[in-house]
Amino acid sequence: MPLINSLHSFSLKISRPATIAAITVITLLFLWLINFQGVPGIPSIASLLRIGLPDMLFAYAPSSI
Repeated sequence: MPLINSLHSFSLKISRPATIAAITVITLLFLWLINFQGVPGIPSIASLLRIGLPDMLFAYAPSSI
């Protein structure tokens, strides 16, 4: 039970309007960056649709992928 009480007290500490506003702004910034910049290391959906997914092609060889 001490863990539940400590989690509850922590959530009460951070549930202030300024903290919630800061977390909201940071989250929206990250979502905006992911939307326009993409996730590092993962190709964008436009390039995947242009290239074509192997499972959606009629026939493919390992050399063509």
